[in-house]
Amino acid sequence: MAVTLKDVARKLDMAPSSISRILREDPRAGEFREETRKRVHAIARELGYTRNLSAATMRNGFNSSTIAVLLNESEDFIYPVVLRLIKNLNKQGFGVRIYCDDDIHAIFQEIESNQIWYIINFKRLKPDLDFSSDYCRRNGLKMAIARNERLYADFPVFGSNDRQIMHDMVAYLYRLGHRKIALYCGSHENKLAANTERHAGFLEALKKFRLEECTDMIACPLDFSREICLDLLRQYMPTAICCADSSLALKIELLLRDFGVRIPENISLIAFGNDPNLLQYSYPQFTSMKETEQGEMLDDILQYFRSGPPQKNDGVIFSRLCNAVLLERGSTAPPNPMSQLYPKINRSSLDRSYRKHK
Repeated sequence: MAVTLKDVARKLDMAPSSISRILREDPRAGEFREETRKRVHAIARELGYTRNLSAATMRNGFNSSTIAVLLNESEDFIYPVVLRLIKNLNKQGFGVRIYCDDDIHAIFQEIESNQIWYIINFKRLKPDLDFSSDYCRRNGLKMAIARNERLYADFPVFGSNDRQIMHDMVAYLYRLGHRKIALYCGSHENKLAANTERHAGFLEALKKFRLEECTDMIACPLDFSREICLDLLRQYMPTAICCADSSLALKIELLLRDFGVRIPENISLIAFGNDPNLLQYSYPQFTSMKETEQGEMLDDILQYFRSGPPQKNDGVIFSRLCNAVLLERGSTAPPNPMSQLYPKINRSSLDRSYRKHK
């Protein structure tokens, strides 16, 4: 026979309503001492108690035990992050419904039919986010948006502080002594704010450290291009390259290796992000900035969901943009004055290689 709330209450000699508040982490659970709350959770686990999600939905008039997660159909790279998020939500007693449909209207019709109140939105297109925010505002739903810029005062965002992280990457290279720093960025036209923010952070750092001569050492192609990367090297001979993500860093490393450029003896390389699947193929491994995983921000998201009815300033109060930790590895070093033109290649040989690949 399944363990009920009354069984837990009987074991602890407490009222079932008090047990319910603590296990649901109701705002009123704060009335109980921390040791009492911990003991309630411990006894519930010991007895094998699980919440009756259907009963909770019927009692509240909405589904407070399920969270809708809205994804973009074509962005499979985000799935590992979402998987970790789902596992953590399950541990907290929440069910999850995934919506990958590109039809945002159909998604919210289903959310309404399932009476779901909590939403985590990974959508990227501004029209989708505008519709989502309008719908949630009209219907009193609570929505957290996976994004690195706050769009609405009443809906919080969570993500990485891309602008500050890129600024920190340049600052690190500057401290090493680099004064010719290039940026290889992705396109700004892929509906992601990340590249725009990283680009802006790079420019802000150049201004702060008076490296304005580096403002031309930037490439933002739609897709990775050997020709564009070679052109960047051919024209400016930077001593360090900031890569907007780990995949770009790996491609640049392989390209440099083809031309006999040694890392970090001839040029330093630093990557935004810390993808272990890519790091295993790099040698030396990239110095990188490890972002806070969005799944690790779960406590902040749940605090927002549990804070009561939606408020006009929720976006201001609960938004969280996290910085990153520098993981210094073998791809960065102070610039070597004896290798400004690279000992294994010079401008003329690089020009020949450039023409060959064109």
